Amino acid sequence: MLISLFLLGAILSFDAADRLVFGRLEWYDILGNGAREAVDSIHSPFGLLGARLSSFFVRFFLGYPSLLLLSAIFFWGLELFRSRSLKQALLFFLY
Repeated sequence: MLISLFLLGAILSFDAADRLVFGRLEWYDILGNGAREAVDSIHSPFGLLGARLSSFFVRFFLGYPSLLLLSAIFFWGLELFRSRSLKQALLFFLY
């Protein structure tokens, strides 16, 4: 549930200009010295990781409709957290 909220926020704060900043960094450089320098120019409030993940979801996965998938995951998690049956949640999102 928290991961879906993080990803929802990251996608909603997506900025195409962030791609230029982290485009020269590798995935494993998130905790390196190059990332520390790049963080100052990232527009995403979720940092370098949020900028990378939002870029992946928006540009390469489903685009902004991925918000629907993440919303469904959030509500399914909410139903599990409340210890209710998933029947209503599944019926809502599948039909």
